[in-house]
Amino acid sequence: MLWHTYTLALLAAPLAALAATSERWSVGYYKDTYCEKRGGYLGRWSKTGCINLDNYTYDIKALQFEFDMGRCGYSIMVFEDLDCKTKSGSGTRQVRSGECASVYDTVGKDDAKWLSYYILANPCG
Repeated sequence: MLWHTYTLALLAAPLAALAATSERWSVGYYKDTYCEKRGGYLGRWSKTGCINLDNYTYDIKALQFEFDMGRCGYSIMVFEDLDCKTKSGSGTRQVRSGECASVYDTVGKDDAKWLSYYILANPCG
C-alpha cells in the first residue's frame, strides 16, 4: 500500500475516536514519551532501545517490517513509499503535502503526531 492510495478523508477522523483507541496502541506509538526524553521527539521504543527516526534510514525499513507482520491497524503505514523511492532514493516517505521527503528532512513534531494518527485511525475491527 502506498500513501497516495488513501484519501484525505482519513485525516478528517474525529479526535474523539482517536482518543478512544489510543490506549490499545500504547506500544509502538510514535509519540513515545519515554523515548522523547532519551532519543528526540521522533524517537520510539524498540527491542534495541530508543531510536531516533531523524538519524536512521534503516529504522524506516524495520518499522515497515513490523507493520507488515499482520497486526491490524498498522498495515496503512508504509514508510518506504515506492512512489517516493523512484524520485528520491530509498528510505523516503510521503508527507502531509503529498511531496516526497527524505527521512533526514523531517517535517518536525507535527509529523510525528501525524504518523501516529494514521495508526490510531485504523484499529482492529
